[in-house]
Amino acid sequence: MEIGEKIKSLRLKLGLTQEELAERSDLTKGFISQLERDLTSPSVDSLNDLLNALGTDMGTFFKDKKAVKEVFTEEDYQSSEDSNINSSITWLVPKSQVNSMEPVIITLNPNGTTKEYNPFEGEEFGYVIEGNCNIYIEGIKHELKCGDCFYTKCNKARKLENNSKSVCKVMWIMSPPNF
Repeated sequence: MEIGEKIKSLRLKLGLTQEELAERSDLTKGFISQLERDLTSPSVDSLNDLLNALGTDMGTFFKDKKAVKEVFTEEDYQSSEDSNINSSITWLVPKSQVNSMEPVIITLNPNGTTKEYNPFEGEEFGYVIEGNCNIYIEGIKHELKCGDCFYTKCNKARKLENNSKSVCKVMWIMSPPNF
């Protein structure tokens, strides 16, 4: 990111116009405009005045932020199989428990089930991407086929079950994470 683009971004985050930033930093609106378009470069003193007006300092402004990973591939996925219940869970986003959502793929082999998820504060969404299964919400059975989905508060016990002879896959997203 160029200096001008970064200054403009900070200015917009604060809801300031170029004129307001110019007044706060004792610079001209024209200079701010040219700087934001990277048509000019500020002196060290001018940049320091600008950054003070934007509520930051040189160290923070030029500090490299670690890139947050936003795209994940199969190499990133983590899986766990439970042969006792004939199913597996694949976490699509590693360490997603620190995020506000946790997307997983539940694979239910024939006669497979998930554990029963206990009530907690949150919401969840599931989409059947392959096969058929049942979801039990507070013991009430709901049949799901490929293309069906569910969306529910997590204040009730829930579990999935596959009584068919083929594999069922469900994308299941909990917020907050609880898998």
